[in-house]
Amino acid sequence: MKWTTHNGTKVNLDKIDHQHLSNLYWYAEVVCEVPALKEVVSRINEEFNGEYLPYRPKPTFKGEIDFLEKRGYLLWKDDLTADIIYGGHVIGEVCSVSEIRDRAINKLMES
Repeated sequence: MKWTTHNGTKVNLDKIDHQHLSNLYWYAEVVCEVPALKEVVSRINEEFNGEYLPYRPKPTFKGEIDFLEKRGYLLWKDDLTADIIYGGHVIGEVCSVSEIRDRAINKLMES
C-alpha cells in the first residue's frame, strides 16, 4: 500500500520506519479523528510489539502544527519545543528544525 507524505512523496507503507508509522497513527487519531489505517496498526503490533512512539510531527508540516495549536493541544515549553497534550496526556512533542538538528548533533557527540 502506498502512502503520500505531507510533501507529496509516495512511499510504500511497509518500508517506512517506526517513528513515521507512529506519526501516522497519531495523525489519524488526533487530527483526522478517525481510527488509524489497519495496515499501520497491524505493522506496529507485529513489528514493534504494539509500541507506539511519541507523536513528533515534522516541523515542516505547517498545517498539522497549526491544527494542533488551534485545538489547544500544544503546551509550549520555550520558543523551540512544545508538548502535545491529548486526552489529558502528553503524547508527543513539536520541535523546531534547529532543535531537532541540535539534538541530533548532541546524540552523535555522545557516541
